[in-house]
Amino acid sequence: YGGDGTRKPIIQYRDMTGDGKPEVVVFYVDGTGTGIYIGKTHVVDAETLKEIPMESLDQAVAGHVESSIEKFADYIAVKIVIDGKETVQRIEDDSEDKSYLNDKLGFGAVVRHSIEEGRLVTLAAGSISPAGFAGDLQITYRYDEESNRFVVDRMEYDRLEEQR
Repeated sequence: YGGDGTRKPIIQYRDMTGDGKPEVVVFYVDGTGTGIYIGKTHVVDAETLKEIPMESLDQAVAGHVESSIEKFADYIAVKIVIDGKETVQRIEDDSEDKSYLNDKLGFGAVVRHSIEEGRLVTLAAGSISPAGFAGDLQITYRYDEESNRFVVDRMEYDRLEEQR
């Protein structure tokens, strides 16, 4: 069972490294709660039973993402820069006290993992406050043979109002 002991893990047997041999991919939930969903992923070499490391969400964000949240009288401006590409999002907010807002987007409260088109993908919600979210950061990984680990291949940010 997952880290919270209530959900069964999802186990897949697929070639994730491109060597023609399947690896064991395990997805599980490490914790849930109000505004929290923390998924985890482990990839294990089926022959050696050694885990193949994956660049963490914290490492990925630190290496590729800059963000800020500016507070104005009737709105907030969320700016996110991913590898030099800037997106600015305006969110209506006419509250007088904006102290509940973060100074930058937070990633880590809601994290889901999957395999899409044969690639590992992490979807991390970008929080503007402890219970408010502005959008999702989608990270697609690739296997780096030289370092024997999964590293960020590309990142995209989808604003919440653009999602369907």
